[in-house]
Amino acid sequence: PAPAGLVRANAEWFLAGTQPPALATATRGAAAPRRIVAPQDGAVLVLDPDIPDARERTWIEATPRDPRTTFSIDGRAIGSAAAPLLWPLARGRHELVLVAADGARLDAVSFVVR
Repeated sequence: PAPAGLVRANAEWFLAGTQPPALATATRGAAAPRRIVAPQDGAVLVLDPDIPDARERTWIEATPRDPRTTFSIDGRAIGSAAAPLLWPLARGRHELVLVAADGARLDAVSFVVR
């Protein structure tokens, strides 16, 4: 049995709630919290000078995947959270929000594109 407050995943021990998303397991039958897994909060994304700006994209993903939730960036809806999205990078500071069907904010991260 796992020591109190620890979770075992792939032969490694993690503090409960800190295990990697792909290894996260629901405890006590509770639904897994909906959260943004990419990009990470505080990420700094840098445009590659060798790639045309119009072709630069970043991976946006939430877990668990749910067609009833959507993503918005800087207050603008960008699509369903049922599957990962590729978002065209735009310079500046951005806030990505995971939004429930009723409009509630489920999670949010901020990131910068330089």
